[in-house]
Amino acid sequence: MARWSLGFGSKPINVHSDSVQHATALIVTIEGLGTNLIGAYGNSLCPTPRLDRFASRSLIADQHWMDGCHPSEILTSMWSGRHQSERSHTGDISKTIKARGTLRSPGLFISDSPIAIPIAQRWLEGEAFLSSPSTPGETKFASLVQQGLEQWIPKLESYPWLWIHSRGLLSDWDAPYEYRCAMCDEGDPLPPRDTNPPILTIDEGTDPDVAFGWACGAGAQAMVIDEVWEWLESALQELGLAEHCLLGLAGVLGYPLGEHGQIGWRPHTSEQSSAPKPEQRWKRVGTQSQLFAEHLHTPLILRPGGRLPLGLRLAPFVQPHHMASWIESWIESDAMPPARPSDTTVDLDPCRDLDGLMELSGLRPESWPGSHRLAFASDGAQNAIMVPGWSALWDIADEEDSHGELFAMPDDRWQQNEIRSRAPDILRGLRQLKNDWLQTLRTNPSEVSSVLGTMDESFWRPDR
Repeated sequence: MARWSLGFGSKPINVHSDSVQHATALIVTIEGLGTNLIGAYGNSLCPTPRLDRFASRSLIADQHWMDGCHPSEILTSMWSGRHQSERSHTGDISKTIKARGTLRSPGLFISDSPIAIPIAQRWLEGEAFLSSPSTPGETKFASLVQQGLEQWIPKLESYPWLWIHSRGLLSDWDAPYEYRCAMCDEGDPLPPRDTNPPILTIDEGTDPDVAFGWACGAGAQAMVIDEVWEWLESALQELGLAEHCLLGLAGVLGYPLGEHGQIGWRPHTSEQSSAPKPEQRWKRVGTQSQLFAEHLHTPLILRPGGRLPLGLRLAPFVQPHHMASWIESWIESDAMPPARPSDTTVDLDPCRDLDGLMELSGLRPESWPGSHRLAFASDGAQNAIMVPGWSALWDIADEEDSHGELFAMPDDRWQQNEIRSRAPDILRGLRQLKNDWLQTLRTNPSEVSSVLGTMDESFWRPDR
């Protein structure tokens, strides 16, 4: 019997746990945490040393793209194992989820989002509950993580996984004000003190200090996440769980910081009242798109117990609907060393097996499985597609003409240099690829990989 008494914030924790040797999983998903706030993805705005250290021993998905623009959509994709474009043409699939072999094991779900609870109850086995309000002087994220562990540890034998979902940057910004100031140099104006997440349109006439001040606010929230992460890892280590635990961090949509004239974003009004149906979509703010990289490109970092003394970077595309099967495969494997394909074994499926996913880190792009050669997203008004050499987005109503935006990947990862006029054939080809992929996804999902298996070489890299 191990006694754990590790305090964080204003509340100490005292729980008991027997030594657990079977595989477990702890997944943390955070709304508004994009790659623009994590050092391991190239962020230089705010320090995230603990997350960067965690990433250095983990599997890092370089191309983790959302498939829609609603947190509820993303969570449903994660738990159902189906891309939102497939679900929107399938109807109610709640009765068929178990047959698809996604997250079948029972677990514990906790969130500070009232919207997420009924969705979890619909798709997950186990318990789902809303966290209690944080105490004065304690950040909401710290309180949420702490409550999750308090609930989970006594139930480990029955619930091998814990899923913590935070409203993150889409909730009040409660990081200490001095965290915002830490990103300012001497002589810089002080950042704003407002704790409401901003929703601003900026243009050439906007004072750069305004945008920078709000970026400091977002960075401060990332610093809180970074700080809590160190505590979380220490807790798992002290409890003797780290060696057999799949620990994961994933962003659920990003938070624009002015990359395309927009700071922040406003959810659909249904987000304020009740859980939306799967077919409902987010609405764009005015004419601003929500399908740029700052919205769709988020971190996904998975540490499979003690298997990776050094981290692996995964270049192929992954999307939220891939995640549940990886968690289930880890639990079913009981955290055993990874299986290696041989003459007498079946090749691992990276769509479903965590071990198969790790195998992809050493492959050249042309050898990626078809299922990981493309990412696609839609918000009901726009479509976006990402392939190894290009990213593009266009209004659905304009798909038959030359409208749209095209960017070279991966060099222009923030999509700042629009080059549609220089490569119109590529844009047309991407539309056709998207149409073929969607048609197959909706009529014969098992053949999606083969549709992309012979991707035209012009989509692998831009012509120089």
